Amino acid sequence: MRKLKRIFLIIFSVLFVCGILQQLYYRVKYEGNLVFYITNESPADPARLEIFIDGIKVVDDKIRSVFQLVKQYSVKTTLGNHVITIKMNGELTEEIKLNTFLVTFVAVEYYGDRLDIPGEYRKHFYISIEKCPMHFIA
Repeated sequence: MRKLKRIFLIIFSVLFVCGILQQLYYRVKYEGNLVFYITNESPADPARLEIFIDGIKVVDDKIRSVFQLVKQYSVKTTLGNHVITIKMNGELTEEIKLNTFLVTFVAVEYYGDRLDIPGEYRKHFYISIEKCPMHFIA
């Protein structure tokens, strides 16, 4: 029984160290602990993107309309809870509350003005949050 506990402790320790090393690798590779992937999939609409972290503007960029163009922005933040505000063309898209203890990846996809949907749902955005890097197929 003692040998089984020792084996379990060794396996747990190795996995724990691997997890820490993975997070350090992501932090160095992506130059921050909060990584944004931005894409404008609108056929005609250029988009003005603004990203705020706790009320401080960290990204202000114009995203041209090219299918599958992905821009990456990395931000170094303090560990803990943050409020992320994303605006497209001056309109509040979404406000997200997240914890940046682990390196966090946020994908923001803008689909533009969809003419086949009536009224207030014509503008379409999609935001996803992951704890592992995202891979895109071009």
